[in-house]
Amino acid sequence: AYIFGVAMIFSVLTPFGVEVNGARRWINVGLQLQPSEITKICTIVGLAGYYSDKKWDFNKMWYSTIIPFIATVVPVLLLYKIFLFMTTII
Repeated sequence: AYIFGVAMIFSVLTPFGVEVNGARRWINVGLQLQPSEITKICTIVGLAGYYSDKKWDFNKMWYSTIIPFIATVVPVLLLYKIFLFMTTII
């Protein structure tokens, strides 16, 4: 789910991407979707799947919860920033 969500962000830069009100943040696949909303849901589902499989060890909370959260959320936030920067250039 996580990889699918990240791929959805990049789909805006393909010919499926549509410019609406000067911003290229939508895709058209029969109907118009905003992939950032799908990515948010996929990130939540991915983290929920990871955390449901892990056994909780409060002595290692940093390694079992916080680092996976950072490793999942930071790439998506960087993609948003890069994408916003690219849309202002184009």
